[in-house]
Amino acid sequence: MSAYAESAPAFPVAIRQLAAACTAAVAYCLMASGIAPCRAQDLEEFPVLAPAPKGVSNLVPGPFPELINRPDMHDLEPAVRQADLIMAVRLLSVAETKIVSGGRNVQTTQQYRFEPVKILKGVYPHEELLMTGQDLGVYRYTEGARLERGAMMLVLLGRQPQGFFNCNGAPSLSQSIPRISALGDPLVSAVELLVGVVRSGDRAKRVALLREGLGKSSGRGSETILLSLARRAELLAREPRALAAVSRFLQDGSPAVREIAARLVGAMLESLEPRSNPAAIAAFAAGSKTFQAESARALADASRTAGANIQVRVALFDALAAAGAEPEVLSAYRAMTLPSATSLAEQAARLRALGRVAAF
Repeated sequence: MSAYAESAPAFPVAIRQLAAACTAAVAYCLMASGIAPCRAQDLEEFPVLAPAPKGVSNLVPGPFPELINRPDMHDLEPAVRQADLIMAVRLLSVAETKIVSGGRNVQTTQQYRFEPVKILKGVYPHEELLMTGQDLGVYRYTEGARLERGAMMLVLLGRQPQGFFNCNGAPSLSQSIPRISALGDPLVSAVELLVGVVRSGDRAKRVALLREGLGKSSGRGSETILLSLARRAELLAREPRALAAVSRFLQDGSPAVREIAARLVGAMLESLEPRSNPAAIAAFAAGSKTFQAESARALADASRTAGANIQVRVALFDALAAAGAEPEVLSAYRAMTLPSATSLAEQAARLRALGRVAAF
């Protein structure tokens, strides 16, 4: 037997040992960097990461990326999940220190002094919170973006060896550090709800908590909760009162809330598409009314108050297209009381919906 043949069986053993060593090294690096392990249900609710915009550190993509990038949206669940400390604070003062190096290079450091007003998550025993502009991440935004003295805001802070940092990466400063009017602001209640949701280890209970909280929410709080529910559209669609809970926001006073609600209804319908899940559709039949027909009627009713907002009108047609090819859905399409399309986006949405609902 040759020397090569005698030594051949050693190669697989060496490869396995090398793989085990690499795995251990990667695990050590993750623990050293402070990345916490996640559970299987978290991976299902927060899928594959998408590349974040420059200067933004969002952990996971939102359910509707085209909405999250708008300055009036607050998708806070990823940051609530990561944060070790969440507080409502009041900005007391901002001090600037200029350091000149090399006789010409000027560096400005800002020191922010906050008064803790209410702790929503974590423990902070001090009377003041001192953070630099780098800790808060304010330097990555435009020059016009500033924090106003005396204003109340929410800070969602993660922990690192050097101390706390703003873990709520967002496209704008107003999204990263949301301003609030008072402790009764709807956004505060929404964050308190999300803290309870992320602490729950049961996926069905999370949906139930969000659905119950949605019924008590309003304004910006509704936006945040609807976006969190959109991550769980398939589980939400199995809730008997899910459509009633969401459909009332189709006629909300805020165009942003109406648009998110319409897209959530569409996501629920997509998750129950007959081709992929026929048993789920049958389970939601109530007499002669199907889940698709009820959704289509709710969307048609919402069209009466859609107004001239193009985003809302496009969202309504896209959601109706997901209702499937049923006679009741086509009737709802014909009942949509919207004026003639004024944009290519809306014309395309109308044609997509017509192509799907008229295919029976």
